[in-house]
Amino acid sequence: MEDMAFFDDLPSKLNSGNLSIGHKRMLQIVEGAIQVFVKIGIEQATYAKIATASHVSRPLIQHYFPSKKQIIEASFKYIRSVVQSQITDYLTLKSLDCKNTKEFFLEYIAIHFETFTKKNLSYMHVGFLFLHYSGVDSRLKAHNSTFVRLGFERLKGIIEKGIADKSFGISINEVGKVARMIQLLLTGAFVSVATEIPENVMHLQKNITATCLQLLKAN
Repeated sequence: MEDMAFFDDLPSKLNSGNLSIGHKRMLQIVEGAIQVFVKIGIEQATYAKIATASHVSRPLIQHYFPSKKQIIEASFKYIRSVVQSQITDYLTLKSLDCKNTKEFFLEYIAIHFETFTKKNLSYMHVGFLFLHYSGVDSRLKAHNSTFVRLGFERLKGIIEKGIADKSFGISINEVGKVARMIQLLLTGAFVSVATEIPENVMHLQKNITATCLQLLKAN
């Protein structure tokens, strides 16, 4: 049986292009499971329905994932890893075009909203379910904490760079506090986008962007 740890640090493993047949099968199953979760929800998902969506046999799914809980955990890890990788890749490209850190930060906010609303809507919906499940499952909560820390450290790095190039007017001692506040705003935006009508999303993005710039005392 393949190790579930495969889904940790997934982007680097996918980029290597050196996947075993077992790992390819696991990805195939997880991608099928995500389709099922989005259509009918996690509670109603069965091995049979996931087998149909992923085009493999039920016994094969049970070989790689003896419990449905393992499929859920792998699906959440997969979604988080892919979305994080997309954001990182996008920001790496944008950093070459932006004139200063303020402009880069605006791109940072924009790509988060674009990810919430236009890209991978199925991922966003399952991600919302993940927030619910991580509240009652210690393993999923620990996994979520890892990604929260990654986002927090990325924000801190952006803010510190903005202080250095005078894009932001806060002191270095305020970096951690402001980074946490912005992270909470973006988390709230994710929840709001999942429940708001589309017409309100642009207004929400505008307000959150303005609030973030105020927190940063952007010049």
